[in-house]
Formats: sequence, structure tokens, C-alpha cells
Amino acid sequence: MKSVRTKEKILRKAFKVFAKKGYEGARIDDISRAVGINKATIYYYFEGKRELYERVLYAELCKLIPQLMHALTDEERDFSKKIEKVVDIYFEFFKANPDTLRLILREIASGGRFLIPILQKIAEREDYVKKGGAPALFSRWIKEEGPDPINVWLNIVGMSNVHFILAPFIEVFYNVKIDDEFLKKRKESILAFVERFFK
Repeated sequence: MKSVRTKEKILRKAFKVFAKKGYEGARIDDISRAVGINKATIYYYFEGKRELYERVLYAELCKLIPQLMHALTDEERDFSKKIEKVVDIYFEFFKANPDTLRLILREIASGGRFLIPILQKIAEREDYVKKGGAPALFSRWIKEEGPDPINVWLNIVGMSNVHFILAPFIEVFYNVKIDDEFLKKRKESILAFVERFFK
């Protein structure tokens, strides 16, 4: 039981270090100091920095992606409710988990060499992704002469995330604080935009 708790503590602290410094900037020394154990203990549980990073990145993506898939495939929700739930998930997740956003953005900025195989692993496991994911779902509601479903999905994802990604620009250039009131109005604006589009 102690070994499980030790592994979990190492992964939690490694996540914080990787979110702050990225894969290249982080060192096992940084993680051992954060955990309060020696490096040998980390190497007892994990092969090294790469395994730690891959485990952390996979765990964080698995907190988000299945939620989105469930929202989009929930048969009890109509299409507009599915979209509303997707937007809610992005807003709530990145508001509550800013370090996860930092981790993902650092990985994307460095070329995504660890991200791509992890996403492929998740995709292979999920039937929903194999069947075309959100774009396949959207194709039912988009007229043939309309935009392609992939771009519709990317627009919704982009609108749901851009204010978290560009928060410093928004706060400095527009003198707007990314607080609960801003997020409420932002969510209403996205949902109104999507509703107009699909009408």
C-alpha cells in the first residue's frame, strides 16, 4: 500500500514540475526535491524521466478526453445539449486544471513527440474515435453544401479554449479579467453562436 502511495505522490509532484518546466526543462533532481525523496527511489518505481512524463501526460489527457466522448455520445441529450455539455466540460476542466493546460501547451509547442503516440493509444481504445468522432456526429446536422464537419468541431473546440490559452493577451490588450463573470458571458456567446449556425 505504501508503494502505491509513493508512486502516486511521485506522479503528482512530477506533473507539477513538468507543467512548470516542460519535458526538456525538468530534471529528476527537481522531481525528487518536490517529492522529498532521493533519486534512487524514483528510479525504483520508474525507468526514468521519459516514463514519468508519458504517464503524467496520459493521465491528464484521460481526465479530459473520455468526458468529451461521453458528452457527445450520450443518447439522452439532443444535439444542442451535447454541444452545451462539451463547452461546459472545457470551461470547467481548464478553469480547475490550469497546470494541465500548461502541460499540454508545452508539449504542443515542443512538437508533440510524446503527445502523438499517447493520442493514438487513446484513439485505438475508443470506438467513438474509430467511427470518426465529433465530425462524424456533426455530419448528420450539416447540409451538404455547408462547411465540413471537422472545421465545425475545430471551431467549437477553439472557441471553448482560446480564452484560457490567450488569457494574458486578453487581460492586457482588452483590460478584461478572466473571472467567473467573463467565463459566464463567454459561454453564453459561444452557445448562441453555435445555435445560430445550426439553425
